[in-house]
Amino acid sequence: MPFFQGMDSECVRTLVSYLGTQHFIGSDVIARESDVCQGCYYLFAGSVALVTHATKLETDSDDDCQDDAHTNVKKQGRGEGKIEKIIKQGDLLGEESLLREWRWTHTLQV
Repeated sequence: MPFFQGMDSECVRTLVSYLGTQHFIGSDVIARESDVCQGCYYLFAGSVALVTHATKLETDSDDDCQDDAHTNVKKQGRGEGKIEKIIKQGDLLGEESLLREWRWTHTLQV
């Protein structure tokens, strides 16, 4: 993997010793755009969509917005999601968080 290239084997071994396992299914959201990244992910199987959301300018006080789900989307300031990239088996996500505090630039959805 490009992230580990140039590291000595002891450094890689130390980083790998901190790894844990998480399972996601269906349309689970792993992380949301602008959340602080809590660690990196190695995709062992399946795929993950990197989704961006357009920020809506409207407030949640519109009278024509009666649907709770629509209201929640507006409260979060998120519009329709757009899939920017599909991450596939064998890819690493969030590796930058191993070096510094970092925020997700996309929503990660299974």
